[in-house]
Amino acid sequence: MLIQNRMSTFNWIRSFLILLLIGLFLPIGSASAQDETPGSLEKQQAVVGAGTVKSNSSEGATIGPMASTNLIQDPSFEASFGSSAYWSQASTNFGTPICPSTADPPTGCGDGAAPGNPPTAGPHSGSAWAWFGGTPDPETGAVQQNSVAFPSSCNLTLQFYLWIGFAQSGSGTDDYFAVGIDGTIVFQTNATQRSSYSSYKLVSIDVKAFADGNPHTISLYSSTSGQVVTFNVDDVSLIRSNCTCGAIVQGASAMNSLHDPFNDQLVLAQPAANTVGPFSAANGSDTTGVFRPSNGALYLKNSNTAGFADIAINYGLSGDCPITGDWDGNGTDTIGIYRDGVFYLRNSNSLGFADIAFAFGAAGDQPIAGDWNGDGTDTIGVYRNGRFLLRNSNSAGAASATFVLGNSGDVGIAGDWNNDGIDSTGVFRPSNGALYLKNSNSTGFADVQINYGLPGDRPVTGDWNNDGVDTIGIYRAGKFYLRNSNTIGIADLVFALGINGDLPIAGNWDGLP
Repeated sequence: MLIQNRMSTFNWIRSFLILLLIGLFLPIGSASAQDETPGSLEKQQAVVGAGTVKSNSSEGATIGPMASTNLIQDPSFEASFGSSAYWSQASTNFGTPICPSTADPPTGCGDGAAPGNPPTAGPHSGSAWAWFGGTPDPETGAVQQNSVAFPSSCNLTLQFYLWIGFAQSGSGTDDYFAVGIDGTIVFQTNATQRSSYSSYKLVSIDVKAFADGNPHTISLYSSTSGQVVTFNVDDVSLIRSNCTCGAIVQGASAMNSLHDPFNDQLVLAQPAANTVGPFSAANGSDTTGVFRPSNGALYLKNSNTAGFADIAINYGLSGDCPITGDWDGNGTDTIGIYRDGVFYLRNSNSLGFADIAFAFGAAGDQPIAGDWNGDGTDTIGVYRNGRFLLRNSNSAGAASATFVLGNSGDVGIAGDWNNDGIDSTGVFRPSNGALYLKNSNSTGFADVQINYGLPGDRPVTGDWNNDGVDTIGIYRAGKFYLRNSNTIGIADLVFALGINGDLPIAGNWDGLP
């Protein structure tokens, strides 16, 4: 790397941070290392070319599901010590904040441990991480990734792991770590908040305000004023979640301060009612389940009652959309997920690879499934900005039916509303809990229009009482409220399953009538 003297680099870095805050470009820079005392509570200077740096092909292997949808290159810095291919880097004292290992120089930066004391620095995964601070000299450091493709999406999250390993007495708010996008600060912490980050903690930042389909610059930077403070950062991720299943409600919650706590126990448009519906344990043809979008876990129940799941499996990744149906016509509904315009369907509710995988629709579409032609097999479709696109086979190809229903922001639903043996569509309006159901898959006015639920609820549909008619339900904060008719009224079944943030699903999981 380019070597400059300490004073010129310090002035350059200080100027850089001023420019960074107004969104200008960060050039590559470095400075000569200061003399360090081996074994002291300080970062030590690694030598470029010493030791072994993992290739970029293996990076992120221990991060888990996030890695598959990560828009950041080299998120755990494994290929970036001595290379600016992914991250631009600068540091007043060390040339770069990136450390290749915890081994002693020349292969690494050390672990910040004073003799007889625990480490204060190290990676979260792999052998490299970004260590900001770590010296009693004034230190300013930064890493930056330029031209990161931010997709157009209603859900975009910037994530990283942060550990404040040490904060010397006398350090304060002027010893800080911050994250910026195009010069706008989106996260900042300082030495006084060490107790909140006493070990590696996942930080998640909502950055959907920048999700405009354009490239943006992500900067991680820090300044310490002369006390030893150790900010460790690793495993940076920019994650897009599916809008219509991961967060179908924008800025609304069913359980917030605007709602009366008593009325939040009601489901419908009867505010004078004093109780929810009977806690029925009737076993209908369809029962419920939940999908946990944070880790791809599914929990399926064979009865519409509270209790432990009958089936608990992992299928999918963080940010996937769940989809269920009878894909092979054997009478049992099974799982599937939708990811970036591709369906992955299983013919059994068990661990394993997809039995059917094909592309249909586009990233950001909401998946939907039903028996659109009455042949006994469920097939897929998507809902996009008020328009349904349905397929009569589980394969790639053109839509078999395309029509308009609802508005942008609505959530598509499907069911056999009139017991004619064919599933048709409907929409749920999350802003006010309104449902619009059609008895044919065609453009036109809804055949049934009702209100059921509160803003922020999530819709679910199924044949709960085995009468051949699919009816409505909602999921709110880990609890199902199901109706046995598509009419206004109190819930017929109320029970808990899952946790707040889970997504509701339904189907006949055991194939029993």
